[in-house]
Amino acid sequence: MKSNLLKNVLDWVLATGVLLSLIFSAQFYFRTKELRTLNLTVQAQMAQFQNTRQILNLLASETAEYNKAHPDANLTRILEGVRPAAAPAAKPAGK
Repeated sequence: MKSNLLKNVLDWVLATGVLLSLIFSAQFYFRTKELRTLNLTVQAQMAQFQNTRQILNLLASETAEYNKAHPDANLTRILEGVRPAAAPAAKPAGK
């Protein structure tokens, strides 16, 4: 009788272990699949970021070279003509 009871307990432990193993394996598979998908998305975004950064660096270097060749075309001088004139300062009230 003891042997039969022990066998039943061990069978249930084995069945539970197999079932949990299947559940954890499925969870691992689906989570790693999601991680691979997210990794591809991050790689695509990083490539886009690097391309944008290269374009901005190229634009900055070309702007610096243009400013060296044309110092009279200073951006601040150009913007001063575009900006509205400052409002006159208010006079202090007399006593």
